[in-house]
Amino acid sequence: MRLDDACDIIGVATVRHPATRQPCIQGTREEAQKLYRKLALLHHPDRSSDPGATAKFQSVGEAWERVQQYYDQGFGFEATNAEPVSSYQQRGGSWRDQFASWWGSGQAGYDFASEGAAQCGADCDCTFCRVAKRRTERAKKHEHEEAEKKQRADEAWAAATERHRERAAEAKAHARAQAEAKVAAKEAARLAAEAEAAAEAARREEELRRERAEAAARRREREAAAKRLKRQRQRLRALCIYAKLGSEDDVEKIGAWLSVERMTSLCDELEAAAGATATADAGNAAATAAAPTVGGSPLPPGLGDSHKRRVALVRAAVAAAAEAAAAAEATAAEEQARRNEELAGRAAAAARAAEEAAARPAWTEQERELLAKAIKKIPGGVPNRWQLIAEQINHLCGEASHGRTADEVLALTKALRRELEGKQRAGTEEAMRKELAQTREPPRPSTAPAAPAAPAAPAAPAAPAAPAAPSIATTAATTGVAGGGAGGEDVPDVWSAEQQRALERALKAHGASAADRWDRIAEEVPGKTRAECTRRYKQIVAALKAKKAAAAAAAAAPAS
Repeated sequence: MRLDDACDIIGVATVRHPATRQPCIQGTREEAQKLYRKLALLHHPDRSSDPGATAKFQSVGEAWERVQQYYDQGFGFEATNAEPVSSYQQRGGSWRDQFASWWGSGQAGYDFASEGAAQCGADCDCTFCRVAKRRTERAKKHEHEEAEKKQRADEAWAAATERHRERAAEAKAHARAQAEAKVAAKEAARLAAEAEAAAEAARREEELRRERAEAAARRREREAAAKRLKRQRQRLRALCIYAKLGSEDDVEKIGAWLSVERMTSLCDELEAAAGATATADAGNAAATAAAPTVGGSPLPPGLGDSHKRRVALVRAAVAAAAEAAAAAEATAAEEQARRNEELAGRAAAAARAAEEAAARPAWTEQERELLAKAIKKIPGGVPNRWQLIAEQINHLCGEASHGRTADEVLALTKALRRELEGKQRAGTEEAMRKELAQTREPPRPSTAPAAPAAPAAPAAPAAPAAPAAPSIATTAATTGVAGGGAGGEDVPDVWSAEQQRALERALKAHGASAADRWDRIAEEVPGKTRAECTRRYKQIVAALKAKKAAAAAAAAAPAS
């Protein structure tokens, strides 16, 4: 119950506080108690015949409880100087509505609907009916406000839901647009990558075609140059030996050290001189009869001044060849001296490095393990990689660190790598030997008639000897193909271990796309031609395929 309503029912005068404008009871507790007792006796159901006495008695009790609460909470205010205002003069209710928002009924959780039970039942203008009407009006107003508040909340919720739906639709559309843009970007990247790959393939094909064309042109040029050189040597030999212009050594020197152009020019000059002499001899028979003699015998035609001139040309060519040979020897000597000096410098550096390495403590097992982990942790391409690895090893070793440097780390890494490559190479060679031994052809039966065996004394049966493992030469001979030997006999293609290793290195060094691949491989394999290298390669490929087929058949046998 509100304080102003309680004061109206009890009949206590109220006044508004000058500061807070809140209603305050004017009077003491004893005065209010006297008024309460008077009303309680007047409206007691046992003493009053009024039909609404019970409701009025209950309203008086509630009003007294509210007034007691006011006094108990210490809100009393003695307005001695204030003008007393009767509650009946303030029943207009305008100021009460101003305090209703914070004052209320004075009790938490008060239900406005329960206030209607305090009516007297006559709907008159008494205090109880006026209070009940005000309560009913306040309840209706509250319900109206609650309905408006609920409507505003529903409208706000609907607007928020609509905004949320619009934002969700916008976000969905944005996500769809992003996904489509991402798919389009991926498709564009894929098309660009395909185009770039196609262009790269075309470029490589063009480069390969150009390299092949250039290699073929160089090969043709070498062949043509070799043919020209051979032809000019034969021509020079015919001119010099027939006319006795020089010895075999002179011809060999000229052919070995002079260029093709110089030999062509020399041969042209010799032929021109010989042609001029023949013309002069044929046109002047008298001069031929009077030709000079050597020991009483006439000289052959053309052995006069022309012969001396040709001899002089040959001697000049021999001198030029000797000069070219001397220059080549000097250049070779200089190159050899430079190489020796470089090798000496490398040897000295290696010796110094060996001395420094010997002076340094050996790598411990812990340092080797840390090196392996650091190499995996710090990949290639990192700036100052080896310095970082050395610092990490020294840091993790702590007091047991030997202060490893980047050069020491790099040297040990190279040594370990060479050791690993050697082991892998040895394993590859051993596997290849085993594969070739497994695919070895059976021995061919002999066509010669077997001689009758002489009777021998019976002996104890001997244990069968284990077959010896085939060597590299035997395996190569049994896996070789027929050659072009005399009489159509099979010539075994024998390969030594050194030749096999040289072939493997050459196959790794020169890929399938390299121009003149087999020519280069044949140059690096000692004592083997191009045909022999290709034949050996086909043998190895066939052996590997046979082994794979046998393994596949063995794997499929239990299933069948």
